[in-house]
Amino acid sequence: MSQEWFFKSMSAELGPYTPAEMKRFAEMGRIDPDTLVRKGREGKWVAAERVKGLFAQVANRPQAPPSVAPKTPSPSPTTPPPSVIVRQSPPRVPDPPKAASIRLSQGKLLAIIGSGVGGVALVVILVLFMLSGGEEAGPTDAVGGGTTATNPSDGTESPDNRPTRLTTEQVVAQAEPSVAFIKGRFSSGTGFIVRPGIVATNKHVIAAELIDHIKVHFPSATAAERGPFSAQLLYKDPERDLAFLSVGTSLPALKVAPQHSFRRGQQVIVIGNPGVGEELVLQNAISQGVMSTRAEIKGQEYYQLGISINSGNSGGPVLDTSGQVIGVVTLKASEQEGLGFCIPLPQLNAAVAALDKLSSQEIAAIRSQHRLRVVFTFVTVTGELYKTGMQAYTSAMEFALNKGVSVNIGLQAVRGEVEGKLSAYDQVLIGDLKQEVSRITTDPNIPEATRQRFVDLWTNYLELKSYVDEPRGNFDTYKAKYNELSDNHDRLSQSLKLLLGIDVSE
Repeated sequence: MSQEWFFKSMSAELGPYTPAEMKRFAEMGRIDPDTLVRKGREGKWVAAERVKGLFAQVANRPQAPPSVAPKTPSPSPTTPPPSVIVRQSPPRVPDPPKAASIRLSQGKLLAIIGSGVGGVALVVILVLFMLSGGEEAGPTDAVGGGTTATNPSDGTESPDNRPTRLTTEQVVAQAEPSVAFIKGRFSSGTGFIVRPGIVATNKHVIAAELIDHIKVHFPSATAAERGPFSAQLLYKDPERDLAFLSVGTSLPALKVAPQHSFRRGQQVIVIGNPGVGEELVLQNAISQGVMSTRAEIKGQEYYQLGISINSGNSGGPVLDTSGQVIGVVTLKASEQEGLGFCIPLPQLNAAVAALDKLSSQEIAAIRSQHRLRVVFTFVTVTGELYKTGMQAYTSAMEFALNKGVSVNIGLQAVRGEVEGKLSAYDQVLIGDLKQEVSRITTDPNIPEATRQRFVDLWTNYLELKSYVDEPRGNFDTYKAKYNELSDNHDRLSQSLKLLLGIDVSE
């Protein structure tokens, strides 16, 4: 046999594998006589039964009892399924399958225990064995000079310590209780527990949110552990779309793979909370597909996924078939429906390592900078709206004068529409802005020059708002005031963007 072999599984091309690995897959039933295999990268696909020597050892080895797939119990008939929920009023979702209800047959145990995996995986195997009712496993045959057969892996560990391959149902049951639905006032997304009490998500999921407004839910956890929980910001990666939140939950962390090498066609599972239209969120929806290709976007490497990714999936875990996290969903391509990307594992591990090195003072500074950037964005955006309001009033006054009527007639013609559009922003933002501005102006973690520039912007913003709420003066003075306040808003906004490191083109 050639040194490189490939085979097809669920239309995905897997490999390359050595002849010894192919024989082990045949022994475990991963490859059967009808499986399509190929020698080399350019070889012809043929049925595995045509490969000489592939099934020789299988024919001679003792047959283990037939394997029975683990069964996941159905949700209680009194509990509704968690498929579709309304954003404003999420319904109850069923508890995840109980660990004690997962049973493994003797044949399945033979295959797993005979795989020779160790460490944490072995502990999981022993627990599952005990929960299965104590079925006894018989002896297994050694392959190739005393080396026990191993389960195929996703390449996240060395060949001598490969993780156990799980069914999709097992991966989901194991992972979904620790996958989070993150909801703010203006955005929502997904996260997952990466360390005890720490939730990883995308930076853009929380970028426009005051942290006090964020609530973290665990839709697939037991009722007592679903939340919602408040969150505290711990870290935002300056380069990658990653952020970490501190959440008061005792749910376990997902296992993050120690390493991972990209393999085209590798089977992956994504859990997330995509939005459907304006009103619905599909909580902890499951998507399955493959790693498709590498891509470089704005100087950063991403993996493109052959999975439909929608708004709300951002921040969700990308899981391999052993249930380990090997990436973080991000960066849905807005012009290509169904085209999504994930942040590769090394970048996630690097961000976790950076978090571990932060002091409490550095975390406090990160929180201060986040608050300043969010409030600055609110003030900038609403300031633009009030500029538009003043401009509408100026145009209406000028139109009235040209028609030979009072400027008040022109104002009355547009005032109702302008006030109606701006009142909604006032109700949502103004109360929060006043409180947050007070905190910013006395925050020692923000440089004094930045604080002073922000105070200037806020003062100009309040004056803009006052001239829309209560237009005053004649046409000439009102137009002059509009030009003055509009220019000040633009100048101060651009200056603060530079101080905050925000791209001036944003």
